[in-house]
Amino acid sequence: MEPRTVTTSVGPVVLRPMDRDYIMAADEEDAGVSVEVQCRWREEPWPNPLYETYFQKLIEAYGSCAIMAWSGRTVVGYLPFRPVGTGMPQIPFCMHYYDDRDLAAVEVAQPTPFDSLAPRILQVRCLSVKPSLRRGELDRAAAQYLVEWAREHGWQRIEGWALAEPACAWLPDIRLWEQVGFRRGQRRHINEDNACTQRPGFEFSMDL
Repeated sequence: MEPRTVTTSVGPVVLRPMDRDYIMAADEEDAGVSVEVQCRWREEPWPNPLYETYFQKLIEAYGSCAIMAWSGRTVVGYLPFRPVGTGMPQIPFCMHYYDDRDLAAVEVAQPTPFDSLAPRILQVRCLSVKPSLRRGELDRAAAQYLVEWAREHGWQRIEGWALAEPACAWLPDIRLWEQVGFRRGQRRHINEDNACTQRPGFEFSMDL
């Protein structure tokens, strides 16, 4: 799928899938890249070998695992997604997480081939955008780009959950997803190991 340019308050931003030329968990210093999204805490070790290994395997098996938004060589938006039922360990979406046991499990895991997935479902939760661009055109454009990428690559459904009201920098509320055509599902209390997500929310989905 071709990259897409979005006009924002900081100038043109290019949306494209994450691929081998830049993996979010790799060392951006060596790559000459800066990151301005709030999807990790800087005091944690970086790069994170768990996510670097995980992302490499997903990219090899399925083509990508995130939509990236670039302003020059700066990452200003990041929308990760993962296939359901791949046989890969289900590690958290947040890249500050690290556990040697999970790294060992990811290193030996072999993703289910795309042609063997049934049904072909992508799961999304977070969408992190540079603070000055939040809740604007870039959020919607990234979500729409994911929908078009998934259709083009043969996925059948996207599903996830979102908060009922704005609360977290990396978790858009349900209205964003509805604006790009997702259907609101049943009410759900988001209850994870994060004070930001101890809140009411909704499931959402789209058949492709």
